[in-house]
Amino acid sequence: NPAPAGCAVLALHGRGGNRLGSFWFAKPFWEQGCHFLAFDSRGFGSSDPADQTYGFYEKEDAVLMYQWLLDRTGLPPEDVGLIGVSYGAAVSLQALSLRDDMAFVVADSPYQSLTQIVTDQGDIQFGSWTRMFLPGAFWLTEQRADMNVAAVAPLETVRGAQTPILLIHAREDAYTLASHSEAIYANSNPATTELVITDWGAAHGRSVLVDYEGYTTLLADFIQAKAPDFGAQGKE
Repeated sequence: NPAPAGCAVLALHGRGGNRLGSFWFAKPFWEQGCHFLAFDSRGFGSSDPADQTYGFYEKEDAVLMYQWLLDRTGLPPEDVGLIGVSYGAAVSLQALSLRDDMAFVVADSPYQSLTQIVTDQGDIQFGSWTRMFLPGAFWLTEQRADMNVAAVAPLETVRGAQTPILLIHAREDAYTLASHSEAIYANSNPATTELVITDWGAAHGRSVLVDYEGYTTLLADFIQAKAPDFGAQGKE
């Protein structure tokens, strides 16, 4: 960004999307003069084909890209934030288990754990009878992707985190229920975490599209309250 705002954000897209889907979530920061980096998560967009592990490995990718952004801009962590939507939101929160010195994490419509979102979707799409097959399905997933399903749990990675966190969730979200963000918030550090449940009639991960100005205000208020040193304005 040519504007000398002294800040940057790394944006993580949702499942089934690509880096272009991160634009609307980073746009408020770009308009303030922040640098912006987005990349295709493994198995999506132009990245190489790979199993999606819902954050088990993706959190490592996110932290590597975050460090690249620090190196490229020369900015300190207090001036570089992380924002993600849906799948990317959950990855962003899991990244806190590897790095807890970021300016902030904004997580829009995250799931509290892989086991819970799969259980929810099984119930919604097919009925509760699918639950009897989940242990086997999870076991097969672990063998194929060499991962630990139970470890994919933003609910746990936020526990004790010092990085400021903003959780945003649409009350009308019928895909990942707002209760996921509420559970994450209940397990987080109340001194550094805020939860906003929007009543804008937005679908999953669409609050920013339904009320862009309102969304921008949420971000600005959060940064002013929880990350006041972010960017050049915070140094004035």
